[in-house]
Amino acid sequence: MKGTISVGAGMVSKQELESHLGINVQSLCFPSGKFNKTTLALMPKVGYKLGFTTKSGRVHLGDNILTLKRERIYGGMPLASFQSLFP
Repeated sequence: MKGTISVGAGMVSKQELESHLGINVQSLCFPSGKFNKTTLALMPKVGYKLGFTTKSGRVHLGDNILTLKRERIYGGMPLASFQSLFP
């Protein structure tokens, strides 16, 4: 079916990352923050344990570990601004 991603394709992608990086890859940052129900269903099947979105914010107990938010860190950010993200 057009547009469908299989477990096999997801596994190949993960294996290519691991081969290139030389490590066991367990986390995925969604390209451009794009994901859907199919992506989330396939992630654990191919071995991903964590997923990171481009949504800004903090992670809280009980959040879905496949769709975690991130605090944005900008190049040239003053140390005081960085520290204020983590009170």
